[in-house]
Amino acid sequence: MKPNTHEVSAIDTADTNNEAAAQSTDVPVVPSELPVPPLMDRPRPTREPFVPKWVPITTGVLGIVVLIVVAFLVFGRGATLIVPRVVGIDVGVARTRLAQEGLKLAIDEQRFSSLPGGTVIEQRPAPGIELKRGDSVNVVVSAGSEDFAMPDLVGTGLAYARGQLEGKGLEIRIVQEPSDQTSDTVLATNPAAGSSMRTGDIVSITVATAGVGDSILLPTSMQGVTITLDPAPVAPGKPDVTLDVARRVRSLLEASGATVLTTRALADTGTAVSEGVRVKRAKEGAPTVAVGFDTAAQGKGGLITYSPITEPMAAPSSKLASQIASSLASSGLSATAASFPTDKILAASGAPYSRLSIGSFSVREDAASFADPTWADRVARAVYKALAETYGRTEPTP
Repeated sequence: MKPNTHEVSAIDTADTNNEAAAQSTDVPVVPSELPVPPLMDRPRPTREPFVPKWVPITTGVLGIVVLIVVAFLVFGRGATLIVPRVVGIDVGVARTRLAQEGLKLAIDEQRFSSLPGGTVIEQRPAPGIELKRGDSVNVVVSAGSEDFAMPDLVGTGLAYARGQLEGKGLEIRIVQEPSDQTSDTVLATNPAAGSSMRTGDIVSITVATAGVGDSILLPTSMQGVTITLDPAPVAPGKPDVTLDVARRVRSLLEASGATVLTTRALADTGTAVSEGVRVKRAKEGAPTVAVGFDTAAQGKGGLITYSPITEPMAAPSSKLASQIASSLASSGLSATAASFPTDKILAASGAPYSRLSIGSFSVREDAASFADPTWADRVARAVYKALAETYGRTEPTP
């Protein structure tokens, strides 16, 4: 009997379904591999860098410049350091100032001085000199001032006397005087030995010099010459130095035979004479020449010879002023000649004239000279010498 095809198909179908169910239960089913679609190739946006490119470049360039500058300051500048001025300031401040410039400070010595203790009073090298980095500037420092008695130095040598006085912080003036003693022997000092002194004072030392100098006055005749002297009054309370110089000039002139007239009485100091009286006295006697002496209470000091500019006697007056200035200079005294419009008192004489300003009380060096009789004598001798050479005649030496 043939099986029914429909039954066989059903049986096969059932078997097939049973096998499929068994496979799904016992064996994992591997899915078939399907093709993966390709990723999309999209353009990505450009992002700005966090640090701009020019920053590291600029930083590098600046770093190089800084290194060059530092190298110049450390190595190149050392050969051209300029020494600053440290005189007049405290030594500690001076040391700091020099260190800031790359220099060292070395103290050579301490010296008595009128400046406060610890103040720099000298420096070497001088300001403006070039040094290398690390070099030293040598200084002298003030040890302060002291009071002491003037030592007796007459008869000693100039070198010894200078050492003694400079060691005390005194300023020294040297006056040379022809003498038969050994050259540079101290003949006198002003102030004299035993005088009370203080650091910074001025001392005049007269020392011997060989030969005949300008201070030796040759025999001169001034017979027939009349000279008017006008020592102007000084400020109240000040030493009457104009009168002192006029006295000395008069003595030398009268010893040579000249006639001397004065606008003030030379016998007493401090005499108050009005300008009108001085003018009246200047007119008397018809002098050959007139010379005045004055001082300044303030202002410029030093020795200055004046002459008028436009008066009829301007030319001979200018010559006289120049002659006095030259004579003062040859005596070791610094002097200059100058002009002024007129001098009411001396112009009244009707003669050539010159007025000598012998200094200012406000200038320390001048004030010290006013107290020195040796200085007054040198001024008087120089004035006399100029008058004798201009208006006198030299007599033969016997």
